[in-house]
Amino acid sequence: MNRAQKHREKEIVRLLKEPGAKDALDKLCNVGCDRDSLVGWLLALSTVIAFDRIGPATSRYAFPSGKEITKLSADIEQLATRIERANADPIVSPRVVLDALTKPRGPETDRAYKRQILVYHALPEMLRKYAGDVRKSYKFALRRIGPKRFSCERYSVQKLLEHVQAQTGQPHYDPVQLLLESAFRVTAGDETPIPKLFESPDALKQLWARSLKYGFRQKKKPDTSHPILKLKL
Repeated sequence: MNRAQKHREKEIVRLLKEPGAKDALDKLCNVGCDRDSLVGWLLALSTVIAFDRIGPATSRYAFPSGKEITKLSADIEQLATRIERANADPIVSPRVVLDALTKPRGPETDRAYKRQILVYHALPEMLRKYAGDVRKSYKFALRRIGPKRFSCERYSVQKLLEHVQAQTGQPHYDPVQLLLESAFRVTAGDETPIPKLFESPDALKQLWARSLKYGFRQKKKPDTSHPILKLKL
């Protein structure tokens, strides 16, 4: 057994020593959960969430603000205008150099030349279209997801609940909540505040309902073929 495996075994022992953790794990295993894969899920998930909370701020995903999106789309549109001006300039236009470098042109060279010229002329309009799509995408994300509806933490817990439901037929909020809290204590330590999502079964129940409402999951049986779902410790 290598060092990483020994460390994982120690984490499992610590997890099962947390008050109520062994009973919660036994309850889920008795209704169909695979013990090793479930423990693997819990420790991996809690490690990711703990790092997101106590790791470098640069490692965290920040939902962009409206001002950032407005500036981004404006910058792209300004770039499109500058490219148009460059295309029209008799000295700096790439077309001037391309025209000189490709003479004399045969049939194949001429086709390549015309394709490239079309790219130069189409680029500003493509950039404007992209800027508009960025604004539309942000509005869609803000409406469907929003900074308070999506996070790595929520998404990871949702996937754990999907895994439990796939194996047992139910998300089993009570034992899952207890195991999540215990796993977080093991990986993050007692000094790190427990995420609000881990504080009660009701919080998990709300997450499960909202994940369906906002389209993060569908009413269908989840795919359990992914290798992580078959993880053996």
